[in-house]
Order: sequence, then C-alpha cells, then structure tokens
Amino acid sequence: IVLDTYLWMDLPDSAECLEMDEFLKKSLEEAKAAGQKIIIATHSPVFLDSPEEEETYFNLPRARRKWLLDLLKDYPVCLYLSGHTHRAFTCTLNGILFSSSETTGVAFDQVNHGFRRFVLDGDLIHFRTVNVDAETEE
Repeated sequence: IVLDTYLWMDLPDSAECLEMDEFLKKSLEEAKAAGQKIIIATHSPVFLDSPEEEETYFNLPRARRKWLLDLLKDYPVCLYLSGHTHRAFTCTLNGILFSSSETTGVAFDQVNHGFRRFVLDGDLIHFRTVNVDAETEE
C-alpha cells in the first residue's frame, strides 16, 4: 500500500486526504481477508524515535500518528517503509518493522549512501543495506 503522507501533514481536511484514508482502510481490509501480509510505503515516517515524540517537519502530526498506529494494530502489517528524514533507522512497534532507509542524497546522519533490500521469508523479514558511492563518474 503506497500512501501520500503530504496529505496527512499539509492537507488533512482535504477531499483527497479523506479519499486516501478510505483507500487505506479498504486496502487493509482486503489484504486481511485474503490472508496477505501488508507492506506500507510512504514518504514521511510515522515517527523518528518514539510514537510519543513531538511533532516536527520529519514525522506525522500527533493526532494522525495515533490514528494510524491504532488502525494498523488490527491488520497484518509487517513492514512500514519511509524516507524523508535523510537518516537511517529501523525499529519495531506492535509487531511492525518501521524502516527509514539510507539516502541516495544528502545523508544528515553521515551514514553511507545506499538503499535497503527487504526479503520476506515466512514470518521473518531479512534486510540488508546496499551501499552506493556518493560520487559517481560519468
């Protein structure tokens, strides 16, 4: 499931945001009914370090964060991928692996440039970082 977190952050009362919320709920229900594992991909992460943290430019607003985390508890979401922060982090909450990958642009945390490769294997999620050179030759 791919979502536009810009709507949640900047246009939370828009028709587009309400439509996306309905799309999310319907997609979660369909995946659960089909016995599928769910992966969600967004630009902005739900949180950076903790669900209770203050709102910043880099995370979701607190009310939206709570709504989303409460919603996801009822579905077989195994992985929530995001970017936006230009720093790498991975943590688990309520059985969901939250991951913001290394960047291929400016790395605020000085972590090597790269991306993550995820492999779902039954109930296990394997991932590894694939580093890329920050400087490329033409």
